[in-house]
Amino acid sequence: MKENELVLGLQTDKAGVTKEGPVERVVEIEIQAPVAKDADQRQPLNLALVLDRSGSMHGDRLEFAKLAALHVADLLEDDDHLAVIIYDDEVMALSESVPMTPANRRRIKEQLRNVQCGGSTNLSGGWLAGCQMVARQAQENTINRVLLLSDGQANVGITDPEELAVHARELASRGIATSTFGVGLGFNEQLMETMSNQGQGNFYFIESPTEIPVIFASEFKELSAITAKEVELRLELPAGATCKVYGGYHTRKKGKMLVIPVGSMYSGKSQMIYLKATIPAAASDTTLAIKASVYARGEEGQLLEAAAELALPVLAKADLDKIVPNLPMMQRFSVLELAEAAKAALELERQGRYKEASSTLYQSVN
Repeated sequence: MKENELVLGLQTDKAGVTKEGPVERVVEIEIQAPVAKDADQRQPLNLALVLDRSGSMHGDRLEFAKLAALHVADLLEDDDHLAVIIYDDEVMALSESVPMTPANRRRIKEQLRNVQCGGSTNLSGGWLAGCQMVARQAQENTINRVLLLSDGQANVGITDPEELAVHARELASRGIATSTFGVGLGFNEQLMETMSNQGQGNFYFIESPTEIPVIFASEFKELSAITAKEVELRLELPAGATCKVYGGYHTRKKGKMLVIPVGSMYSGKSQMIYLKATIPAAASDTTLAIKASVYARGEEGQLLEAAAELALPVLAKADLDKIVPNLPMMQRFSVLELAEAAKAALELERQGRYKEASSTLYQSVN
């Protein structure tokens, strides 16, 4: 694979459709990011640390979060920018976005050490303030991300996970991603994971201080090697086809195309996207096609693009039935499908809908 080259591939469970009725095809889409031009250099980071200091964070939780924040400050370089927001029921900018010179690093670390617990939890207010700080400092060549450290027990401001997810998705579409760090046992995993998934960031669980270096090594490895930003996949399905996209991706229609924002990708990374398409009975005896294209911005802001097409010959149903399924691909898809069913069942259980939860899991394995 070459520098500045975006790669796109498509495959399906069976290469074919029929005139004799609708068929369901599982499609695997693989996007691979370019390899970094220089592994020893990276784009400047533009980060905001958002630290929960509400009453529910008392004791070890706040201490773990402060240790994590101090670790982040030590990882940044002079041309990186960092803002620090702390919140309980009120939101306060501990530090505006500043370059991480030695003097600024010392000042921010001293301020972090002095943070104490407060009152209620205005998670949305603190997080959105961090997003605003990042937005003000964002440049064409910066990697922009908010790091939210919290137990996720929001009780002031926006508290609904789905509403927060909508905001995270919208901000990610503008180039501001969110990674979340659940602190201590008993944190609100659904809220924190939903925000990171829709915010095109990562989700972590900080159970003890010994895990902090490993967790942030993983986060900074990705941040320092991003080679494709604002990645967007566009799909054109056969006329009349409908589809379900797996993996929690937000989708929108643009004319005949289905658009899927993917976010940022780091050097050489492959991102797999799965969909299940229901294709109506073919009206011709030739071939139908699923067309895909992907667009992104490279390390220097340049446009990257790639395209691929999946040909589906129109066959008699008897001939289509004889085709051996793509078993390796279907095994990969089955793992994802089962994981999504388990997640849906867990959410139904949390709502007290136990029979529906059991039915969801049963259908996924039968």
